Amino acid sequence: MPELPRSPYEEHISTTDRILDVATEFFARKGYHGTSVRDIAREVNLSISTLYYYARNKGDLFGQLTFRPQVHDPLRPGQVEEFRAFIHTYVDRMLRFSDQR
Repeated sequence: MPELPRSPYEEHISTTDRILDVATEFFARKGYHGTSVRDIAREVNLSISTLYYYARNKGDLFGQLTFRPQVHDPLRPGQVEEFRAFIHTYVDRMLRFSDQR
């Protein structure tokens, strides 16, 4: 399938924003475990090693989304709070799991 030309918007957003936009889409559509760094890199048209320049790993990408201001899409009321609650629950479970090891 031929690649469509980039819009002026796409030409001007930073590489980090492109990576995080794609990561957001993939995490939402495929879930955390169904998303791979390789898929994100491929979609953004970067090598995996270049993507690792912007994020240490998939968990780092996911964490960056927590602190990313949402300026591209309008948010429905309570969406930020729901996402923060989800992240806090996720981190809490990961910490408890690591304490059990």
